[in-house]
Amino acid sequence: MNNDNRGLGRTTAQMINAPRNAIFIWCNNLTVYAEKLAKKLGRDDLKIYPSYILDDHGFWLGRIFAGLVIDHATELREKQREILYTYALPSIKP
Repeated sequence: MNNDNRGLGRTTAQMINAPRNAIFIWCNNLTVYAEKLAKKLGRDDLKIYPSYILDDHGFWLGRIFAGLVIDHATELREKQREILYTYALPSIKP
């Protein structure tokens, strides 16, 4: 399978437009493609995490991040939404 046409869509736009040094939440636990795409786009500053990072409220406590981008294909569960709004978003200080 030829993947030459990958990297031309919504995720690419999200990565290009992400704040510098932002956290980028990938849609699943396999972050290799997202990491390669970020590198290809010259966005080595992005910190790529799998979506399960939103299962751990402790990850966000006492930390400050430049931005947060959630990949368009990510499907958040109710508990993840709760952690996002209660812990993750308040830790963003652009």
